[in-house]
Amino acid sequence: MIVNNIKVEFNGNLIIDDVSFKINKGEKVGLVGKNGSGKSTLLKTISAESNKSFVKTNGETIGYLKQEIEEEYYDYSVLEYIREVTKVESLENKLNELSLNLTEDRMEEYTLVYNEFLSIDGYNFESNLEIIKNGLNLREPLDTKIKKLSGGEKIKVLLIELLMLNKDILLLDEPTNNLDTEAITWLEKYLKQSAKKMIIVSHDEIFLNNIVNKIFELSDGKIKEYNMTYNKYLIAKENEYNREKEEYYKTKEEKESYKEKLRQCKTKEEVDRVKLQKLGERLMEGKLGAIVAIEPSTGEVLCMASSPTYDPRSMVGRNRSKNHKMLNADAMRPLLNRAIMGTYPPGSTFKITQALTGLQ
Repeated sequence: MIVNNIKVEFNGNLIIDDVSFKINKGEKVGLVGKNGSGKSTLLKTISAESNKSFVKTNGETIGYLKQEIEEEYYDYSVLEYIREVTKVESLENKLNELSLNLTEDRMEEYTLVYNEFLSIDGYNFESNLEIIKNGLNLREPLDTKIKKLSGGEKIKVLLIELLMLNKDILLLDEPTNNLDTEAITWLEKYLKQSAKKMIIVSHDEIFLNNIVNKIFELSDGKIKEYNMTYNKYLIAKENEYNREKEEYYKTKEEKESYKEKLRQCKTKEEVDRVKLQKLGERLMEGKLGAIVAIEPSTGEVLCMASSPTYDPRSMVGRNRSKNHKMLNADAMRPLLNRAIMGTYPPGSTFKITQALTGLQ
């Protein structure tokens, strides 16, 4: 399944921001993110008929776990509801009708109906229904009216519906909500053994970790992919957090050190030298696009350094001079060192006029 450039707005807020991803054979994805990040919205958008232009399945069918049973079915029994939503009865009747008068003109229609009947394993419908019902620990008999079921029992009926439809790709939004331990254990085993592609949203971390082999993290409308189990994803996130925390304190310490050096400067030349040194360090780290240094007495551009990722086109109209030297970061290092020491150029002082950013 390939998802291309899905964007969803709600009340002027961008919930899903140009999301694209691909799910390959054998991949079972855990969709994670903060509450309200748009996980349910993304699943609904993928499953919606109107968004087929954004979702390419190469003929595979998508099954979405609904969150509730429509009230129009409340007077149906569980069996009547399952037979209705899977269309098994109507398909069976149509096959019988076509079989009685099967002509060449009706062969194409018969083939379509027959394939749809096979897709839900129609010949084993009753036995499959009994297996799934028992697995999910639905103790109420199949002739029980939908309206008499508890919330947890209705969730089980919705799961029965989804699994009986036998779709190729499963979109499961909180499938373990209101389920008892026996049902969760059976569902976990069923999904783990299944060869189907799936995306699962669940707050049950044990359930998620035992099934998925890939993680999609949804944050600020964007997807970040992790090719790992849920537990390994948690470790990776902790490592990311520690790196970011370390970088934060390192940057904070560097800023304080820089400010202290400026406070200790007694002349403007010393201030310029400290600033040049700081700019040089940032340039070498790739945090700046370029540095321009000008000889104050003549206005001549003495040299200009750029990081490897800097785009020179961004320099158009910005203190360019026919006398300037364009150097990369490595070539600029000795000149920066000499400038910092006050030995380049002889008898003059650097004046830093710009620190240009143009990182690509």
